[in-house]
Amino acid sequence: ATDSREAYSEQSFVINFVSRSGAYQVMPDFEGQTRHDALDAIASSVYSLGRSDEVFDDSVAVGRVISQSPAAGSS
Repeated sequence: ATDSREAYSEQSFVINFVSRSGAYQVMPDFEGQTRHDALDAIASSVYSLGRSDEVFDDSVAVGRVISQSPAAGSS
């Protein structure tokens, strides 16, 4: 079976989050991480992935997170 996290290796990603617990915590910085690493980190946090969009940006390496919402450091 193909790992769905690797199925989109030709694109970069924009990710949006929702809190699973309603707890206020400082948002980690996922920008620049691989999609795989970001999804692993999200899975072990109080956040869950609300949305992930594939986008093209020639200034960012393929398969990397290019932006996130909420921004890193926000709570």
